[in-house]
Amino acid sequence: MKRTFSIMAFLTIFLILGSCSKDSENEDKKNGTSIHPPKWIQGVWLNKIFDEFDDSGYRFTKDDCYVITNGYENGLVIKDNGSGIIEYKEKINDNMYIIESIIKSNIKLGQERYVFRFKKISDNEIVYFPSITGVNPLLKQHLYRYNE
Repeated sequence: MKRTFSIMAFLTIFLILGSCSKDSENEDKKNGTSIHPPKWIQGVWLNKIFDEFDDSGYRFTKDDCYVITNGYENGLVIKDNGSGIIEYKEKINDNMYIIESIIKSNIKLGQERYVFRFKKISDNEIVYFPSITGVNPLLKQHLYRYNE
């Protein structure tokens, strides 16, 4: 009886402590089919060529990320691409935002994994690191906040 009470007390404390939320700006998240970019990265970030804004970069909202290419936007968050379900994991802190997208094939051929890494340099500059495995880590893209 005493042992049962001790186990129940431990489980109760574990459940109470485990249900407390972490600081949302410093955690790993397994989000399923959605993402939640941190506030510091929300907005439009564009490439610059000779101090002029280019028409390529990224736009972050509270629940999505858009890739901007030649002035056209494509949302990163897709629930089903026709050949499989896409799930997302995020790693967020005060100066780094990482999105991992995992495409799980419907025909059981395996899965594809893409990682988008963004590092905050200042309030007006971030760096994007390519997700291609084996790429030189010096290969990176500087992006600048675009205020319309």
